[in-house]
Amino acid sequence: MLKTTRQLFDEIHATYNKRIYVQSDPLRYVYRYENPEDREIVALLSALFAYGRVASIFSFLDRLFLRLGPNPAATLCETRITGRDLYYRFQTQKDTERLLAVLGEWLQRRSFPILERPVSLDIYDAIDTLIDELTASIPAAGRTPGWTFLVGKPGARSVAKRWCLFFRWMVRRGLPDPGLYSTIRPDRLIYPLDTHILKIARWQSLTSRRSTTRETARQITAAFKNLSKSDPLKYDFALTRPGILNDRALLDRLQHSIGL
Repeated sequence: MLKTTRQLFDEIHATYNKRIYVQSDPLRYVYRYENPEDREIVALLSALFAYGRVASIFSFLDRLFLRLGPNPAATLCETRITGRDLYYRFQTQKDTERLLAVLGEWLQRRSFPILERPVSLDIYDAIDTLIDELTASIPAAGRTPGWTFLVGKPGARSVAKRWCLFFRWMVRRGLPDPGLYSTIRPDRLIYPLDTHILKIARWQSLTSRRSTTRETARQITAAFKNLSKSDPLKYDFALTRPGILNDRALLDRLQHSIGL
């Protein structure tokens, strides 16, 4: 299937699927830690706050992880983290404080991994379960627009791009992902659908859909399974680099090469 598409994707994968390019991604924070408990918490926070300008994301996460110190999981277990520097875009200081407090409580009561959940159809099963659990862990008055934007809404039709990104990091064991989870298969993952992937999928005739819905994300993931059946998200990191790093030459080739 899609011989030309596969060749181009393989070329981009060979170019960008390298640890050096992790520095352009929030995933870089996960590799600052060795302890799996720390990596899981850092991955979740890095993924959920990964919206907006890259410079703004990195600036906030730099401040946040400085506050959490060399052992973020232990810090959250032992300390109530507060402060005005926890404000980020749509999240008030209180929104972020609530999330950190819930994670601290879970770390006290549960052993690693604290965020791995069963999957039957696809990763949206685990995502919806976690959104429900996190939301149920705070009082109704705390379920503000900022909280809902950060964590998601139970039962929402949203593509949950940042959750899908988190699970890609946690499930895949090939570069650039650390792959800490063992019970979820990589072929249950769904593409973290953003403007970069949607454009590429449309350019390469992997979808004709224009809307960012779960059905669009599932359709695109199914198309990638024809290229890499057991690991459909193999190309995700590399394919998003040309847009993030402004590689105009590769973007032009992606737009104008023949797919179907």
